[in-house]
Amino acid sequence: MDIRVGISAEDLKKLEAYKDYFKHYKPVLYISLFVMISGWGLALFGAYSGMKYYKEGVRTKQEIRHEVLQEIGNDGNVIVEKQKLDYYKELNGVLKAWEKSNPKDSESFRNYYRGFQEFKKGNK
Repeated sequence: MDIRVGISAEDLKKLEAYKDYFKHYKPVLYISLFVMISGWGLALFGAYSGMKYYKEGVRTKQEIRHEVLQEIGNDGNVIVEKQKLDYYKELNGVLKAWEKSNPKDSESFRNYYRGFQEFKKGNK
C-alpha cells in the first residue's frame, strides 16, 4: 500500500502562472502599504499639530486679554457691566436735572460733595 501524492505538470504550470500574477501585484501591495502607513503618520502629525496650535492659541489669547486688562487698569479705567453703567448714567442725568431745576438746594449738595472729596483725600 504505497500512496504517493504528487503535483502534475499542469498544476505546476498553474502555480507558476499565479507566481507571475503575484509578481505583478507585489509593487501595488507595497505602494498600498506605504500610502496607508503614510496616511496614519500624517493623521497623527495633524492631530498633534492641531492640539499644539489650539493650546498655543488659548495661551496667547489669555496673555493678550491680561495685557489689555492691565492697560485699561493703568489708564485708570475699569470694566463695568452695561446695566450698571446705564444705571450710573441715569442717576447722573437725574442729578444734573435736579441741580438745574433747584439751583438753591443744589448748592448745599455741592458743598457736601466738596467736603466729602476733602475727607477722602485726608484719609488716604
